Amino acid sequence: MASGKIENGKETLVDTIYEQIRRDIVGHVLLPGQKLKTKELSARYGVSETPVKLALNRLCTEHVIDNYPRQGMKVHEFSPDEAGEIFDIRRMMDLYYTKEVIDTVASNRIFQEEMRRNVEEHLEIVAEISENASLEQYLENYMYDYKFHELYLKCTGNRKILDVYKSINPFVYSNYVFHRQSREKDVAGVMEHRQMLDAICEKDEQALKIACAWDFVSQFPDGVNHRLGTGGRGISEGQAQRLAIARAVFCDRPILLLDEATSALDETTEAQLLANLRQMTDKTVLIVTHRPAALAIVDRVVELGDA
Repeated sequence: MASGKIENGKETLVDTIYEQIRRDIVGHVLLPGQKLKTKELSARYGVSETPVKLALNRLCTEHVIDNYPRQGMKVHEFSPDEAGEIFDIRRMMDLYYTKEVIDTVASNRIFQEEMRRNVEEHLEIVAEISENASLEQYLENYMYDYKFHELYLKCTGNRKILDVYKSINPFVYSNYVFHRQSREKDVAGVMEHRQMLDAICEKDEQALKIACAWDFVSQFPDGVNHRLGTGGRGISEGQAQRLAIARAVFCDRPILLLDEATSALDETTEAQLLANLRQMTDKTVLIVTHRPAALAIVDRVVELGDA
C-alpha cells in the first residue's frame, strides 16, 4: 500500500505516487513505450485513481510520460539523440552564466561549501557503484548530479533559469546515461564537476596570485572567506595594498588604475607583483607612481610637471 502524508504542504499522496512512478520507470518496471492505465496503477500502488491521474499529469509536463489523444498515456521513449540534445542545452546554460556563477561563488561561502560537499560525497558514491548497482544507488547517483547543476544555476540569481532547467527534463538525460554508461564514465562525470568548481574558485586564487596576496591569504584558516577587522585590522599595510589590487584584478574590467599601489611593499614583492601585472594581456594598466620600479614595466611614460 502506498502511503502519503500531508504536513503543512511538504508532501502529499500525489507526491508519493509521482515519485513511485518515476522510480518504476528508472527501474524499468514500467518500460519505454508501455501504455499506462490509471486503474491498473491505482491497484498497483493501493490508492484511488485521483492521485494517480494528478501524478501522471505532472510527469507529462516533464516529458517523462507522453499523452496521446484517443490513445492514452505511455512511458516516453527517448533516443541517444534526444539525450545528447538535453545535455547540450544544459551545457549551454552552464557556460552562458559562467561570470555570474564565478561572482556569486567567490562571495558566498554557503554556495562554495554546498557545491564542494556535493562533489566530494558524489565521488564517494560513484566509487562504490558496480555493474550490479541497486536502484537506490542509481537514484542517489542521479540526485547528486541533478543537485550540482541546480546549485550551479542558483548561483546565477535567475530564478527563471531553474524552471528552464527542470523543463528540459534532465531526468530523461540522466536516466539514459546513467543506465548505460560505465562506472569509469560515472567517475569522470563527477570529476568534471570538481574541475568546474576548481575553475570557478581559481578565479579567486588567480587574482590573489597576480597581486602576490595568495601566500598570506592561503594561510588563513578559512582562506578567502577570512573576515578582516574594521579598516583591514589583522593584516599589514602592504598586505592590504595587495588585497586591494587583487580585488581590482578580480573585477574583470578592461582598465586597471593603480595610484601608488606598491608604496608599502618591499622591493622583492613589488618586483614580483609588477612582473605579474606585466604578463596580463586582458587589461590596460595605468600606473600613477613616483617609484622607478613601477615605471620599468610600462610601455609609455607620461610626466606631469607643475601647472
